Amino acid sequence: LALVGASALAERDFNCISDGQRQRILLARAICQQPEVILLDEPTSFLDIKGKIELLSILQTLAHTQHLAVLVSLHELDMAQRLSDIVLAIKDNAVFRYGNPRDIFTRETIGQLYGIDLSEYRPLFS
Repeated sequence: LALVGASALAERDFNCISDGQRQRILLARAICQQPEVILLDEPTSFLDIKGKIELLSILQTLAHTQHLAVLVSLHELDMAQRLSDIVLAIKDNAVFRYGNPRDIFTRETIGQLYGIDLSEYRPLFS
Protein backbone atom coordinates (compact mmCIF):
# COMPACT_ATOMS: atom_id res chain seq x y z
CA LEU A 1 0.00 0.00 0.00
CA ALA A 2 2.87 2.34 0.76
CA LEU A 3 4.25 2.01 -2.78
CA VAL A 4 1.03 3.39 -4.22
CA GLY A 5 0.41 5.99 -1.53
CA ALA A 6 -2.56 4.15 -0.05
CA SER A 7 -1.41 3.24 3.47
CA ALA A 8 -4.13 5.41 5.00
CA LEU A 9 -6.75 3.26 3.25
CA ALA A 10 -5.73 -0.03 4.87
CA GLU A 11 -8.69 -0.11 7.27
CA ARG A 12 -11.25 1.52 4.96
CA ASP A 13 -14.13 -0.36 3.31
CA PHE A 14 -13.38 -0.70 -0.43
CA ASN A 15 -17.02 0.19 -1.21
CA CYS A 16 -16.71 3.50 0.65
CA ILE A 17 -13.66 5.00 -1.06
CA SER A 18 -13.31 7.09 -4.21
CA ASP A 19 -12.53 5.78 -7.68
CA GLY A 20 -8.98 7.13 -7.43
CA GLN A 21 -8.46 5.38 -4.11
CA ARG A 22 -9.86 2.16 -5.57
CA GLN A 23 -7.40 2.38 -8.45
CA ARG A 24 -4.55 2.62 -5.95
CA ILE A 25 -5.79 -0.38 -3.98
CA LEU A 26 -6.17 -2.46 -7.13
CA LEU A 27 -2.70 -1.43 -8.26
CA ALA A 28 -1.27 -2.41 -4.86
CA ARG A 29 -3.01 -5.77 -5.19
CA ALA A 30 -1.41 -6.35 -8.58
CA ILE A 31 2.04 -5.32 -7.32
CA CYS A 32 1.82 -7.81 -4.43
CA GLN A 33 1.97 -10.57 -7.01
CA GLN A 34 5.42 -9.30 -8.07
CA PRO A 35 4.74 -9.13 -11.80
CA GLU A 36 7.36 -8.19 -14.35
CA VAL A 37 4.73 -6.42 -16.45
CA ILE A 38 1.52 -4.58 -15.61
CA LEU A 39 -0.93 -3.87 -18.44
CA LEU A 40 -3.58 -1.24 -17.75
CA ASP A 41 -6.39 -0.25 -20.10
CA GLU A 42 -7.53 3.34 -19.54
CA PRO A 43 -6.67 3.35 -15.82
CA THR A 44 -7.50 7.04 -15.53
CA SER A 45 -11.11 6.70 -16.68
CA PHE A 46 -13.54 8.29 -14.23
CA LEU A 47 -10.74 10.06 -12.33
CA ASP A 48 -10.49 13.81 -11.89
CA ILE A 49 -7.34 15.53 -13.12
CA LYS A 50 -5.64 15.28 -9.72
CA GLY A 51 -6.37 11.55 -9.53
CA LYS A 52 -5.11 11.05 -13.09
CA ILE A 53 -1.84 12.83 -12.41
CA GLU A 54 -1.31 11.01 -9.12
CA LEU A 55 -2.01 7.56 -10.58
CA LEU A 56 0.16 8.07 -13.64
CA SER A 57 2.96 9.50 -11.50
CA ILE A 58 2.79 6.43 -9.26
CA LEU A 59 3.00 4.18 -12.33
CA GLN A 60 5.99 6.11 -13.66
CA THR A 61 7.75 5.87 -10.29
CA LEU A 62 7.05 2.13 -10.08
CA ALA A 63 8.44 1.61 -13.55
CA HIS A 64 11.65 3.43 -12.70
CA THR A 65 12.21 2.24 -9.13
CA GLN A 66 10.82 -1.30 -9.20
CA HIS A 67 12.04 -2.13 -12.71
CA LEU A 68 8.48 -2.96 -13.66
CA ALA A 69 7.29 -2.74 -17.24
CA VAL A 70 4.12 -0.64 -17.13
CA LEU A 71 2.05 -0.69 -20.31
CA VAL A 72 -0.84 1.78 -20.31
CA SER A 73 -3.51 2.38 -22.91
CA LEU A 74 -4.42 6.09 -22.90
CA HIS A 75 -6.38 8.44 -25.11
CA GLU A 76 -5.20 11.50 -23.16
CA LEU A 77 -2.29 12.56 -25.32
CA ASP A 78 -1.00 15.22 -22.94
CA MET A 79 -0.72 12.67 -20.13
CA ALA A 80 0.90 10.10 -22.41
CA GLN A 81 3.44 12.62 -23.63
CA ARG A 82 4.45 13.83 -20.19
CA LEU A 83 4.70 10.48 -18.45
CA SER A 84 5.75 7.95 -21.07
CA ASP A 85 9.25 6.74 -21.77
CA ILE A 86 8.13 5.08 -25.01
CA VAL A 87 4.92 5.57 -27.00
CA LEU A 88 3.26 3.06 -29.30
CA ALA A 89 0.60 4.67 -31.49
CA ILE A 90 -2.04 2.38 -32.98
CA LYS A 91 -4.05 3.16 -36.10
CA ASP A 92 -6.36 0.80 -37.96
CA ASN A 93 -5.49 -2.10 -35.63
CA ALA A 94 -1.77 -1.88 -36.40
CA VAL A 95 1.33 -0.16 -35.04
CA PHE A 96 1.44 3.27 -36.63
CA ARG A 97 4.46 4.76 -34.81
CA TYR A 98 6.73 3.66 -31.99
CA GLY A 99 9.32 5.74 -30.18
CA ASN A 100 10.20 8.57 -27.89
CA PRO A 101 7.26 10.87 -27.01
CA ARG A 102 9.11 13.85 -28.57
CA ASP A 103 9.21 12.00 -31.86
CA ILE A 104 5.62 10.73 -31.72
CA PHE A 105 3.76 13.84 -30.58
CA THR A 106 4.43 16.02 -33.58
CA ARG A 107 1.88 17.94 -35.60
CA GLU A 108 2.46 15.68 -38.58
CA THR A 109 2.14 12.38 -36.67
CA ILE A 110 -0.97 13.50 -34.76
CA GLY A 111 -2.50 14.75 -38.01
CA GLN A 112 -1.87 11.43 -39.73
CA LEU A 113 -2.90 9.34 -36.74
CA TYR A 114 -6.24 11.07 -36.21
CA GLY A 115 -6.93 12.31 -39.73
CA ILE A 116 -6.76 15.92 -38.56
CA ASP A 117 -6.13 18.77 -40.96
CA LEU A 118 -2.88 20.29 -39.73
CA SER A 119 -4.29 23.79 -40.12
CA GLU A 120 -6.90 22.89 -37.47
CA TYR A 121 -4.48 21.26 -35.01
CA ARG A 122 -2.59 23.35 -32.49
CA PRO A 123 -0.77 21.17 -29.98
CA LEU A 124 -1.39 22.16 -26.38
CA PHE A 125 1.52 20.08 -25.24
CA SER A 126 4.85 20.78 -26.86
